[in-house]
Amino acid sequence: MRTIALAVVQNADDYVGTDFVAHAGYNQWADTNNLIVLYPQTVSSSGVPFNPNGCWDWWGYNESGYATKSGSQIAAVRAMLTQVAKGYTGWSPAPTGAFGAPAGLAATDSTNSSVALAWTGVGGAAGYNVYRATCSTCAFSKANAALVTSPSYADGARTASTTYFYKVRAYNGTLESADSAIVSRATVAAQASCDPYYRDNYTHTIESRAYALFGSAYAHGSNNYLGLWNIYTETNLIQTSSGFFARPPVPDVLGQRPSAPCGVTRSAMA
Repeated sequence: MRTIALAVVQNADDYVGTDFVAHAGYNQWADTNNLIVLYPQTVSSSGVPFNPNGCWDWWGYNESGYATKSGSQIAAVRAMLTQVAKGYTGWSPAPTGAFGAPAGLAATDSTNSSVALAWTGVGGAAGYNVYRATCSTCAFSKANAALVTSPSYADGARTASTTYFYKVRAYNGTLESADSAIVSRATVAAQASCDPYYRDNYTHTIESRAYALFGSAYAHGSNNYLGLWNIYTETNLIQTSSGFFARPPVPDVLGQRPSAPCGVTRSAMA
């Protein structure tokens, strides 16, 4: 089954990037129910047709037949859906032979004792096994005691200031897949006592962690969408390099973002 997810207002890539895809919540639901989600995006335009906010045509700015199947936007989405579904013969259960290795493995975060991993789920997999080593050419050993049933894992009880290397294999109840790509991440020397960049979006822009555009705030470097640009919308950011700020990784499998915001009471985070 295929599903179309549309962000009606400010859906252009230059507004939201992949934030709607990553944070709307449809991916986890689709993975659980064996669905394919299509995320079409518009293009913002200051010319003709006039569409500065990158909205889908729901009032006729593009053409009078915008709400019919012959409308250009509807036809374009239909063509995308046809291409996605091309050759689809229906979902099948776990294969009995070899199947694909997990893709997109990333070490998304770390503390002084944990490393967070996330990857793209494999169709037909009953779960995953995570393998760890202390160098890319060293022998890898299995990090998880029980089968990991979701495409994310927090590897705990690690040593501070140490680099760890990881790979993941999918498991279909009988066989393991080939290895994923290898990624590495260093644990930090000491866990921060607070998150210094938990602020309202106006303050983020004043302190050069974000910029404002058409009433919304975006993080410098990652261009993550932070919400409305005002003193009421509060966002936690992490800095990964000089001038590069981003929202905490999703899924936050470490469960430690934010910790204790500096100068902000926990009630303000509710």
